[in-house]
Amino acid sequence: MCKAGDRYQSRIDGYMNEGVPRYHIQHLTSLVSKEFPQTKLGKYLLSFHTEMDSRLRAPAIAEIFRALQNRDFTARLPELKMPVLVVNGEFDNALTRSREMTKKISDAEHHTIPGTRHACCLEDPVMFDEIVLSFLKKRGFIGA
Repeated sequence: MCKAGDRYQSRIDGYMNEGVPRYHIQHLTSLVSKEFPQTKLGKYLLSFHTEMDSRLRAPAIAEIFRALQNRDFTARLPELKMPVLVVNGEFDNALTRSREMTKKISDAEHHTIPGTRHACCLEDPVMFDEIVLSFLKKRGFIGA
């Protein structure tokens, strides 16, 4: 596991060294299952998320990841008093950390979507929506 200070360094290096058009698709593809980019939905969504790459600048993206690197609010999670839903893909690199974080929040619920990675909401939007709607209904945020 990476230290908090270098969690995003490989992404920073990728964008800075390879450039946005080349690295962005690699980054996005790393967030989904191996099969997803070959599906009709996968091709559509990945192309949708990269079609504006020519307008993006690597130094700006790198600054976003640098800003995220040293922010660890794990110790403050028990302060959250509202209902929290955490959803991960089965093969999400953040799955272990998300499970640990969920345990620190008194009113948190964790779900894992089988066969997906970090972008589970894109890979299996039907399952993701079912989980979210169930959570919202159970908590009384929307009608049954």
